[in-house]
Amino acid sequence: MAKTEIHFEILENQRKLLEALATVNPKTHEELRKVIGAELRKARNEVAKSAKFKSDPREASRAVRRSVYDKILGGNVNILNSRRAHGVTSYVPVRKLDANPKQRGGNRVKRSPKTQRYMDYEGRDRGFILRFVNSGTYKANPRSTRLGNRGTITPRNWFTNAGQQQMQALTQRLSRIIDEEFKKLITQ
Repeated sequence: MAKTEIHFEILENQRKLLEALATVNPKTHEELRKVIGAELRKARNEVAKSAKFKSDPREASRAVRRSVYDKILGGNVNILNSRRAHGVTSYVPVRKLDANPKQRGGNRVKRSPKTQRYMDYEGRDRGFILRFVNSGTYKANPRSTRLGNRGTITPRNWFTNAGQQQMQALTQRLSRIIDEEFKKLITQ
């Protein structure tokens, strides 16, 4: 009789432990979301580093964002598609016209209010620039203004390359961390 009682106690303890480890348990779910968020933050920072360009004083790389899902365990890293301005920057690029007004060449056309508004965008609002650099602009749809063609941007596909690489590293780190956490809970 004593053996069967102990056996049932062990089974009951294991059942309670498995319930505590289950992702439907709110505490476990929240802890896993925290771990996923921390790892996504690392991946986002690495992708943002690859988005930094040689001359980017307005920090377009800040438009790379991460999000952790609420209902299911997971998340993503993507380019922010901002629908509103978050602030203005005080950076004003030096114009050739301002440096030497009698010099030939250079841009002598005043900036339009729309162009000035784009110039004022700060890092999080400059996601459209990251998209242009990532996917390029095509010759079939030339960018032009009343003053002439603005040229094309060659697609670099940097986001797909950097993002996939970081997400693969993230899944490996995350599986290792979750395994370690479960082992700690089981040995307690």
